Amino acid sequence: ALVQAKTEKNLEQQAIATMGLGNIFYYRSQFDKAQEYNNEALRLNRQTKDWKTEAKILTNMGTIEFMFGNFSKAESLFVAPLTLAQKMKDDDILAANYMNLGLLQNYMGKYPDATQNITKAAEIYKSIDGKDGLVLCYENLSNVALNQGDLSMAIEYGLLNQKVAIEIGDKAGISKALQNLGEFYMQLGDYEKAMENYLQTLKIKEELGDPRAIAATGSSIGNINYMQGDYKNAMSYYSKSLKIYSDVGYVLGIANSLADIGNVLVEQNNADSALICYQKSIENYEKIKNKNPIANVLMNIGRIYAAKKNFAIATEYYTKAEVIKTEIDDKLGIYNAWVLIAQMHLNESKLLQRGSAKQLKELNDALNYALKAYNLSNKSGLLPGQRESAALLVDIYDSLGNKSEALKFAKINIERTDSLNKVQRAEALVNAEARWKAEKRQAAIDKLTEEKELQNRVIEQKSKLTARLYMIMALILIAFIAVIVSAMLYIKNKKKQKDLEYQTHMSEITSLKMQNIQNRLSPHLFFNVIGSVAGQADEPELVRKKLGDMATLLRKSLENTEKTAIPLEDELELVKSFVSLQTTRLPQPFSVAYAIDDAIDLKTLIPSMMLQIPVENAIKHGLMPMDGLKSLQIAVKKQNERVVLCIEDNGIGREKSKGRTAGTGTGLKVLLQTIRLLNSHNKLPISFNVEDKAPQGTIVTIEIPLDYSYILQN
Repeated sequence: ALVQAKTEKNLEQQAIATMGLGNIFYYRSQFDKAQEYNNEALRLNRQTKDWKTEAKILTNMGTIEFMFGNFSKAESLFVAPLTLAQKMKDDDILAANYMNLGLLQNYMGKYPDATQNITKAAEIYKSIDGKDGLVLCYENLSNVALNQGDLSMAIEYGLLNQKVAIEIGDKAGISKALQNLGEFYMQLGDYEKAMENYLQTLKIKEELGDPRAIAATGSSIGNINYMQGDYKNAMSYYSKSLKIYSDVGYVLGIANSLADIGNVLVEQNNADSALICYQKSIENYEKIKNKNPIANVLMNIGRIYAAKKNFAIATEYYTKAEVIKTEIDDKLGIYNAWVLIAQMHLNESKLLQRGSAKQLKELNDALNYALKAYNLSNKSGLLPGQRESAALLVDIYDSLGNKSEALKFAKINIERTDSLNKVQRAEALVNAEARWKAEKRQAAIDKLTEEKELQNRVIEQKSKLTARLYMIMALILIAFIAVIVSAMLYIKNKKKQKDLEYQTHMSEITSLKMQNIQNRLSPHLFFNVIGSVAGQADEPELVRKKLGDMATLLRKSLENTEKTAIPLEDELELVKSFVSLQTTRLPQPFSVAYAIDDAIDLKTLIPSMMLQIPVENAIKHGLMPMDGLKSLQIAVKKQNERVVLCIEDNGIGREKSKGRTAGTGTGLKVLLQTIRLLNSHNKLPISFNVEDKAPQGTIVTIEIPLDYSYILQN
């Protein structure tokens, strides 16, 4: 086409053909080449004054500058076509560029501006009945809401996106809507619902034969498996996505998949292979000049070398990442880089001779970066960062012998932890409300779909009837009334059937949850008990006592497997046997104290393993890793018509215990699931609270109403 246009000396067609070549190189991820053609197309087009083509070229150029990370330049290139579109009164181009501008602003974190511009695009598409464009507007508005943390609004726009896509039969739009809904449910922690949406998306994309889209959804499914600790399945999905991206030559997808695979390899303790994947990922990101993910991968590489105690190389990678994050003004990224560097210097100082000049230098370097990180998080209002950096500063000042500063930041850490707990509780309530609203809206959409299908059937029947002869009008009227009555009865019966199915389904869910709790608790207990008597065969009396304790544990556990609740005295007997078994495994000195209030009726029922799991966690995560005197206090008292259980230890605390043990947290998750399930059937709830002690240790407080029912109603 370009050769023919040059032969005919047709500048307008030359510009259009050149722009087309730019589009081809864009889809092949050869952005430099694409931009060369776009610039040439713009030069040719300006000799013809074809505003419509110029607007398209400028939009294409803005998209590529966005890919390069040149956000200001991209923004100016998206604004220019707006003026041209207004001159031409071209609603399609005007709406498209409002949306492009909104997408860019969303990426830059300018969420109110993004919402305003995408909403303008949506209003234009509504006025011209452009439902194809409206689908994209709802999709992008849902993404903006998600980035702002407004999951309820994100889901609302996602469902509108799905509804319009269904109306126009846009399978690609439906798949994108389902993909987004999957992302939202994953943010809510509802992995089952997220997976359901992803699998529906994958099915549609396979029907459409869109390989890049199939690979993207495969990566999302891999992410769910990764977050749930199923690294084998995560690796399978990431590898399939990588192959698809490689087959179609999509460089950005290849880079993302390699980074994902590297993350899985790190979790599988295969650091050397992870490094190879990370390096290949960076090479691909560099091909398309995508800076931000390069910095993220560099930090991951730095973590690997820091874990290997190769601090010099780790510093190089952290510093490179810091430079990139500073260039693009990613404040959260800068903070992460500074914290990693500070933690690395602190870790290195612990390997050096105490009081040496080199150790002092490492501690001062750690202090410098930790203070920078704390000040940045403080300025940005980043609560998790303030808590994390304050805890790091406590360790550094403590190592420097500056007790007053250590105490100051310890207090800050406690304050930020309290604030963060309040925020998390508020977020949990918002997320619960969002989930409820989402289910309610989905039910409404399903109902509307059924009603629409019913209306279509009624209209079809009516059309057939009205074509009959006038002599049988009476029969037509009777038939029409019969159809209406039948429809009403159908809807009524359908509703009853749905209510019955819902109740049955809820009963099955409750039963399955309790079965899951029972299946996971007993093995969890047995394996820990068996491990505690290993290596003591040369002390027969001790082994005999321990075996007696183990027999008690096994017997009681088997007795209690199918019980939702057990008497308090049985739970105490289990705990005492368990602690006795753990005593010989704990590095001494270790002491345990029991304080049982005389006012407590030991026959009072409590949920099974309510004491056992927190005691086990206190020993395993808090006391096992520490040196010096270890103490554990277990108290049971009656207070305000409640049984109060308190497990207190002087261990290393929750922050320091992260990553030090191989525990999965399954016991605590199941226990909390049990509490939530039981609370849903009681007016007064069981409360479960975990707090950090000063200067170290953990306190778990559980309050159980005396008037508490353990009978689950369907």
